Amino acid sequence: MLQEPLPIPSRTRVDRLEVSLACRLDTGETQHSGTVVNVSYGGFGIELESDAETIEILAPHTVVIDDLGAFEVDTRWRRGRRVGLRFSDEIDAVERVQEFLNANALEIPRSRRNRAATYGSGRTIRRF
Repeated sequence: MLQEPLPIPSRTRVDRLEVSLACRLDTGETQHSGTVVNVSYGGFGIELESDAETIEILAPHTVVIDDLGAFEVDTRWRRGRRVGLRFSDEIDAVERVQEFLNANALEIPRSRRNRAATYGSGRTIRRF
């Protein structure tokens, strides 16, 4: 039985939580060590130990984050050593990010625009 796809929350003006988590970005050809500097339900920003100019924009990559595990991501932007990454599978990522936040008593700051995402299944994932 096919399930109706779940709508993805808007990526514009997404609330972010500043963090400091060790990570490793794997491009398939090279690996880059860095730090996750912010996280949202749509993706995260990282700062690499070396320049990010060799990382292709819009290319799929894998990122392994301490305490969160591995995520398939797409590179959205890069500036110097900073890189913005979007989750390829947002449904799985939202649940995993929320579990991490709950386990660490953290919340993503709320804006008026991003309070909760209610999906087609009737299930609501709170957007802190």
